[in-house]
Amino acid sequence: MTRALTLYVASPVTAYGTPHRGRALAGIRAEVGAGTVILDPAVLFTTDAEWLAEWPRLVRSLDMLVIVPAADRTVGAGVLREVSDALAHCVPVSLWAPPGRLVPWAAFDVRGIPSGTAGMAAWVVPVDVPTDPTPMREHAR
Repeated sequence: MTRALTLYVASPVTAYGTPHRGRALAGIRAEVGAGTVILDPAVLFTTDAEWLAEWPRLVRSLDMLVIVPAADRTVGAGVLREVSDALAHCVPVSLWAPPGRLVPWAAFDVRGIPSGTAGMAAWVVPVDVPTDPTPMREHAR
Protein backbone atom coordinates (compact mmCIF):
# COMPACT_ATOMS: atom_id res chain seq x y z
CA MET A 1 0.00 0.00 0.00
CA THR A 2 1.38 3.41 -0.95
CA ARG A 3 1.10 6.34 1.40
CA ALA A 4 -0.97 9.38 0.48
CA LEU A 5 0.87 12.48 -0.67
CA THR A 6 0.90 15.36 1.80
CA LEU A 7 0.43 18.89 0.46
CA TYR A 8 0.67 22.06 2.56
CA VAL A 9 -1.16 25.23 1.51
CA ALA A 10 0.93 28.32 2.34
CA SER A 11 -1.16 31.50 2.50
CA PRO A 12 -0.96 34.85 4.25
CA VAL A 13 -2.97 34.83 7.47
CA THR A 14 -4.89 37.83 6.11
CA ALA A 15 -6.26 35.59 3.35
CA TYR A 16 -7.67 32.94 5.71
CA GLY A 17 -11.44 32.70 5.40
CA THR A 18 -11.67 34.80 2.23
CA PRO A 19 -13.71 33.73 -0.80
CA HIS A 20 -10.52 33.96 -2.93
CA ARG A 21 -8.71 31.43 -0.72
CA GLY A 22 -11.79 29.20 -0.49
CA ARG A 23 -11.96 28.98 -4.29
CA ALA A 24 -8.23 28.24 -4.42
CA LEU A 25 -8.53 25.41 -1.87
CA ALA A 26 -11.43 23.89 -3.82
CA GLY A 27 -9.42 24.12 -7.04
CA ILE A 28 -6.36 22.52 -5.45
CA ARG A 29 -8.48 19.65 -4.09
CA ALA A 30 -9.92 19.07 -7.57
CA GLU A 31 -6.47 19.23 -9.17
CA VAL A 32 -4.61 16.86 -6.84
CA GLY A 33 -7.38 14.36 -6.22
CA ALA A 34 -8.90 12.67 -3.23
CA GLY A 35 -5.79 10.62 -2.42
CA THR A 36 -3.79 13.67 -1.34
CA VAL A 37 -3.80 14.91 2.25
CA ILE A 38 -4.12 18.71 2.20
CA LEU A 39 -2.77 20.47 5.27
CA ASP A 40 -4.31 23.88 5.86
CA PRO A 41 -2.46 26.09 8.37
CA ALA A 42 -5.69 27.99 9.04
CA VAL A 43 -6.95 24.77 10.64
CA LEU A 44 -3.67 23.32 11.94
CA PHE A 45 -2.43 26.30 13.95
CA THR A 46 -4.28 28.64 16.28
CA THR A 47 -1.35 30.92 17.15
CA ASP A 48 1.93 32.09 15.65
CA ALA A 49 3.73 30.43 18.56
CA GLU A 50 2.13 27.09 17.69
CA TRP A 51 3.13 27.49 14.03
CA LEU A 52 6.72 28.37 15.02
CA ALA A 53 6.94 25.31 17.26
CA GLU A 54 5.39 22.81 14.81
CA TRP A 55 6.55 24.05 11.40
CA PRO A 56 10.17 22.76 11.53
CA ARG A 57 8.92 19.19 12.12
CA LEU A 58 6.02 19.46 9.69
CA VAL A 59 8.02 20.76 6.72
CA ARG A 60 10.16 17.61 6.72
CA SER A 61 7.07 15.45 6.17
CA LEU A 62 5.68 17.32 3.16
CA ASP A 63 5.56 16.07 -0.42
CA MET A 64 4.57 19.47 -1.83
CA LEU A 65 3.93 23.05 -0.77
CA VAL A 66 1.46 25.17 -2.73
CA ILE A 67 1.43 28.94 -2.33
CA VAL A 68 -1.99 30.58 -2.37
CA PRO A 69 -1.29 34.31 -2.23
CA ALA A 70 -3.84 36.91 -1.19
CA ALA A 71 -6.20 38.20 -3.90
CA ASP A 72 -3.66 40.91 -4.81
CA ARG A 73 -1.04 38.13 -5.27
CA THR A 74 0.98 39.13 -2.21
CA VAL A 75 2.51 37.00 0.50
CA GLY A 76 4.24 38.01 3.70
CA ALA A 77 7.18 36.91 5.80
CA GLY A 78 5.48 33.75 7.07
CA VAL A 79 4.85 32.36 3.59
CA LEU A 80 8.34 33.38 2.47
CA ARG A 81 9.77 31.43 5.41
CA GLU A 82 7.62 28.39 4.59
CA VAL A 83 8.82 28.48 0.98
CA SER A 84 12.47 28.87 2.00
CA ASP A 85 12.24 26.00 4.48
CA ALA A 86 10.45 23.78 1.97
CA LEU A 87 13.11 24.39 -0.66
CA ALA A 88 15.84 23.73 1.91
CA HIS A 89 14.25 20.30 2.55
CA CYS A 90 13.84 19.57 -1.20
CA VAL A 91 10.05 19.86 -1.00
CA PRO A 92 8.62 20.88 -4.40
CA VAL A 93 6.97 24.31 -4.33
CA SER A 94 4.17 25.40 -6.67
CA LEU A 95 1.94 28.45 -6.98
CA TRP A 96 -1.85 28.31 -7.34
CA ALA A 97 -2.43 30.96 -9.99
CA PRO A 98 -5.51 32.34 -11.72
CA PRO A 99 -7.56 31.11 -13.43
CA GLY A 100 -6.81 27.93 -11.49
CA ARG A 101 -3.56 26.20 -12.29
CA LEU A 102 -0.54 24.85 -10.44
CA VAL A 103 2.60 26.65 -11.57
CA PRO A 104 5.92 24.96 -10.69
CA TRP A 105 8.67 26.89 -8.87
CA ALA A 106 10.72 27.44 -12.04
CA ALA A 107 7.77 29.14 -13.78
CA PHE A 108 6.92 31.90 -11.30
CA ASP A 109 8.66 34.87 -9.75
CA VAL A 110 8.79 36.16 -6.21
CA ARG A 111 9.10 39.93 -6.60
CA GLY A 112 9.84 42.14 -3.62
CA ILE A 113 7.40 44.94 -2.96
CA PRO A 114 9.04 48.35 -3.42
CA SER A 115 10.43 50.10 -0.34
CA GLY A 116 8.00 52.27 1.53
CA THR A 117 5.52 49.42 1.87
CA ALA A 118 5.04 48.27 5.45
CA GLY A 119 6.32 44.84 6.43
CA MET A 120 8.27 42.20 4.55
CA ALA A 121 6.20 41.15 1.58
CA ALA A 122 6.39 40.10 -2.04
CA TRP A 123 4.24 39.58 -5.10
CA VAL A 124 4.13 35.99 -6.33
CA VAL A 125 3.34 35.81 -10.04
CA PRO A 126 3.74 33.39 -12.96
CA VAL A 127 6.55 34.45 -15.29
CA ASP A 128 4.02 35.08 -18.07
CA VAL A 129 2.53 38.02 -16.10
CA PRO A 130 3.82 41.50 -17.02
CA THR A 131 6.84 42.78 -15.09
CA ASP A 132 4.94 45.48 -13.21
CA PRO A 133 2.42 43.76 -10.92
CA THR A 134 0.93 47.09 -9.75
CA PRO A 135 -2.14 46.65 -12.01
CA MET A 136 -2.81 43.34 -10.24
CA ARG A 137 -2.86 45.12 -6.88
CA GLU A 138 -5.23 47.77 -8.24
CA HIS A 139 -7.45 45.09 -9.77
CA ALA A 140 -7.71 43.18 -6.48
CA ARG A 141 -9.15 46.15 -4.60
